[in-house]
Amino acid sequence: MADLRNCSECGGLFVFMGRDVCPKCIEKEEEDFDAVRKYVREHSGASVVEVAEATGIDEERILHFLREGRLISKGLRATAVFNCERCGKRIESGRFCRACAEELDSGLQQSLQDITGVEREERSVTRHGKDRMHIKSGKSFDQG
Repeated sequence: MADLRNCSECGGLFVFMGRDVCPKCIEKEEEDFDAVRKYVREHSGASVVEVAEATGIDEERILHFLREGRLISKGLRATAVFNCERCGKRIESGRFCRACAEELDSGLQQSLQDITGVEREERSVTRHGKDRMHIKSGKSFDQG
């Protein structure tokens, strides 16, 4: 059965597909992003306020694009400072600095390897353990 939810942007009902935003609002967000990206390319070094005024797109949405890592503040003078959520180091966009992102990634990879190793061990025990079905010797099932 379909998972129906209300859009976090417009409040409309939609079938959930992994994001809390309906397809219409996703399309609008993409249009906004394209307009911001185009303006920043043409006006490198513009502030978030200038971009918002020129494009008509809310400053919060522009800052959201920066936090998501979709925009990099090299071409945009951000009025907000972004810090790595893990170590506090200043970053241009996203949530984590490169060092912390790599460390988190390697930790995740190690955890996945540990999990798959445990699963292999469990399968091995199940294969050779008493959980398996056996035929008792000396008995026949063909007693018609």
